[in-house]
Amino acid sequence: MSSPDAERWDARYRDAAIPQLLSPPELVHAELADIATLAPVLDVACGWGDAGLWLADQGADVTLTDVSAVALAAVEARASELGVMVNTVARDLATGSIPAGRWDAITCVHYLDRALLPRLGGALSPTGRLVVAVATTTNLERHERPSARFLLEPDELPTLVPDLTVTHHSEAWRANDVHEAWLVAQL
Repeated sequence: MSSPDAERWDARYRDAAIPQLLSPPELVHAELADIATLAPVLDVACGWGDAGLWLADQGADVTLTDVSAVALAAVEARASELGVMVNTVARDLATGSIPAGRWDAITCVHYLDRALLPRLGGALSPTGRLVVAVATTTNLERHERPSARFLLEPDELPTLVPDLTVTHHSEAWRANDVHEAWLVAQL
């Protein structure tokens, strides 16, 4: 049985056009362009899968997870079109476990779950990197969505990964016209 979150997100993805162009998030491109071939990567709350599909195209062994089976079906179709292999896992990470493995990279883009972020460090390999990009409340100065409950407060993001060493953190208006907090962290 699907959850109310899964049903809501399935409806949202079912009613939207699947993006044709692969556009990896700027932070993922900058921080993970050097990802090793066959490196295990987890893309959390992947949506259309731009981060994970781009990483798979770079040669990484990517698992994408999302609460929406509709989104994951679109990811699988896009992967087929690109000629890349990916694994998909339908899972509500707010109530379920992180897919098993020791990940060389975990990406979390445009998804805020304050209880999940601290748990992601435990799934990293000893040299793995957590890469997070989430909008902040400053974004409301230009855009009414997402609402404040899905936005970070200024300088909040580093506090959500207390067991990791933050190697990069910044907050600014980005090229996508979203005020985002960016974070890269390691064990």
